[in-house]
Amino acid sequence: MCVSVLWDWLSLNAANVIAVCALSATFWQAYISRRHNRLSVVPYLTTWEEVIEGYIVFKIMNYGVGPARIKSFNIFVDDQKITGEKLEPHGKCLEKNFQGYNFIGMAHI
Repeated sequence: MCVSVLWDWLSLNAANVIAVCALSATFWQAYISRRHNRLSVVPYLTTWEEVIEGYIVFKIMNYGVGPARIKSFNIFVDDQKITGEKLEPHGKCLEKNFQGYNFIGMAHI
């Protein structure tokens, strides 16, 4: 008896049941797509060093899909952290590694 009552209710409300199922599937697909997109849009940072006309060039490049938000970084020389404000650590690093040489610092962003 219970099965026949359920069957009658489903046959009378078939359009509503299908609409609720379609709406649920749409929300589920949107959730899955958003999660997938968030995981696949990530930065992939690589470094490259080369010598051009007597200059040592060090590049940090983003080969990923998303933006690379670098909030901070540290410079280490001989396992010791170089400290300072703004570009001061860069100069200290160069002085420590290239003592007795004249150098010019340039940044290209």
